[in-house]
Amino acid sequence: MVLRYIEENYLTCTLKSTAEFFNINSNYLSNYIKKQTGLTFTQLIQEQKMMHAASLLRNTDIPVADVANMAGYENVSFFYKKFEEKYGNSPKEYRSNYQNKL
Repeated sequence: MVLRYIEENYLTCTLKSTAEFFNINSNYLSNYIKKQTGLTFTQLIQEQKMMHAASLLRNTDIPVADVANMAGYENVSFFYKKFEEKYGNSPKEYRSNYQNKL
């Protein structure tokens, strides 16, 4: 239930707000998430943002800056950096490579 909540609310939830929603201690929640997923809360949020951004890049023609904002990134340069770390390509290259495979 916790992971589903995070998947659905990753743009707005924090560790504290998520813990409060489930009426549990934030330290307990943090440890629980790490134990269940192998990721920290922040890493889990980052994963959700990246998956959403990648989906938008694959399935829309929305400009990359707008994709970054829709995925929860205010700083487009930071988004580019994180996206390239995750996928090994810039967002534009990722979109182009995906479209070339279709």
